[in-house]
Amino acid sequence: MPLTVSEVLAHPGFTNVISLPEPDRKGIAIVAKDPDRGGNKGKAGFGISWEIYGRGPVLVVWIMGLNGPKVAWHRQVCMFGVEQGDIYSCLVFDNRGVGDSDAPLMQYSTSEMAKDVLELIEHVGWSKERRIHLVGVSMGGMIAQELALLAPTLLASLTLQSTAARLSNVVSWPEHIYSRLSLLIPRSFPSRVHAIQTSLFSPHWLASPDDLNNEFPTNADRHMAEELWRSYNLPKPRFHGFLLQAIAAAWHSVDKDRLAELAGTGTPKPILVLTGTEDRMIQEKHSVEICEGVNVGGEGRARLVRFEGAAHVLGWERRREYNVLVEQLFRESEVALGRGEVFGL
Repeated sequence: MPLTVSEVLAHPGFTNVISLPEPDRKGIAIVAKDPDRGGNKGKAGFGISWEIYGRGPVLVVWIMGLNGPKVAWHRQVCMFGVEQGDIYSCLVFDNRGVGDSDAPLMQYSTSEMAKDVLELIEHVGWSKERRIHLVGVSMGGMIAQELALLAPTLLASLTLQSTAARLSNVVSWPEHIYSRLSLLIPRSFPSRVHAIQTSLFSPHWLASPDDLNNEFPTNADRHMAEELWRSYNLPKPRFHGFLLQAIAAAWHSVDKDRLAELAGTGTPKPILVLTGTEDRMIQEKHSVEICEGVNVGGEGRARLVRFEGAAHVLGWERRREYNVLVEQLFRESEVALGRGEVFGL
């Protein structure tokens, strides 16, 4: 039986279930200062909350998905920005509409959210050519596609996880929106967590022993503990921010011509596409479509990796494999760009 809420709260591992050191840098970047950008209707910008972990020369930008706060990257931040902080610098942030960032009442689109990220990158001083390793999950992968097209010379590599160039009609558009909004339907905390777990994770992983540090009986118990921690320590989710993000993801579209341009011209950036074969949120076929579209522009520019039996949140379910794959991509890209000395290569 899964732990109850009271049992999780009383568990000795609860207090530090999400534990990160103080970031090396943090702040609020004011983006969309142009009053005509993205339906801002004369308002002079809004704030994006960001943190940087690590001091190394290899720059990684992690873009979270729908309604996901920046702390959701803590499994990757710990490995790259903390344990290897002399090699990596990791930029994590809350998208507009979530967490400590502002949630303006305006049009949200993945292309406009990509401009938010570009302005954030400029704000932290990371805008040199071919420096950024960009990782995007789900809606964050959609934003990453738009950023790669918006600033093609900025990226050293691109990782697209559990995402789509467009959401095809596996279900209707209203059903897609409802499936996302159902995660916010008022219900008891255990029922809400169960709905999230059913949508995002595989049953096998949920039932398996806690694979982060073996503190909790199962991964499902750890996930509930993390959700409880967020409810105590992060700003309350804003329904309008969630809805506007969901609409942006639903309307995202990168057509075949734009997919063929995704790797860039000249020396193309490597692209890693990751998918779980049991993903119920954004099915495997969407990742296949991305690879096929990118590789029209040149065979082998995008590599597809399937995680058998895994669902949507690969950075949790297959943390070790996931981290190894993206680090391999970072290393190979840095070596190809003549910067392998940081790895002793």
